Amino acid sequence: MAICEAGGPAAADLLLGIANPAGRLAETYPLRYQDVISSAHYGRQPEQVPYYESMYAGYRYFDSAGVEVLFPFGHGLSYTTFAYSNMQVTPRKVQSDKEIRVNFRVTNNGPVAGTGIAQVYLSLPGGLGEPPKRLAGWARVSLEPGERRQVVVTLDPHASQRPLSFWDGATGNWQIAPGEYQVIVGASSRDIRLTERFYIEKSDQS
Repeated sequence: MAICEAGGPAAADLLLGIANPAGRLAETYPLRYQDVISSAHYGRQPEQVPYYESMYAGYRYFDSAGVEVLFPFGHGLSYTTFAYSNMQVTPRKVQSDKEIRVNFRVTNNGPVAGTGIAQVYLSLPGGLGEPPKRLAGWARVSLEPGERRQVVVTLDPHASQRPLSFWDGATGNWQIAPGEYQVIVGASSRDIRLTERFYIEKSDQS
């Protein structure tokens, strides 16, 4: 009950600028229902909802199809603005079992304190059949007006979400492909601010 009673004052604080919103969308809102990949199939089989998206669920499909959206994944509003700069990816050439460190600066350029969610996406080498990019990490950054901070997001190949891996149907295992990877930093899946590349070397055992 206390949460419900506090909803009104919380909404008033946001509308009056006393509090600064910092939430981000966990889904993509399409411009039209017809833009959703499953729209052509939904309802054809009673009591069944076929899963046509496969790995192209959400923003991955809209990116691969080049479809404009109403609100992208990761979108959010604020009374301030954030600038991104000074991006470095280390190491630039690495073996597949090593971590990748993504380092960049976030600056609050606006007149009020605020919190931004810096999102790190990863584009795998071509020819794997993967979506154009995938969310690989993020950082929540709270800054006063004019404040700047260095942010580090680590891409760990051994992490449970397997940010560097793809599923190899031929072997039935997760694999890390050698080649060129692109790191993409943005304020949402469509609001891209920085890009950089690194390379995973081919293993002598592959």
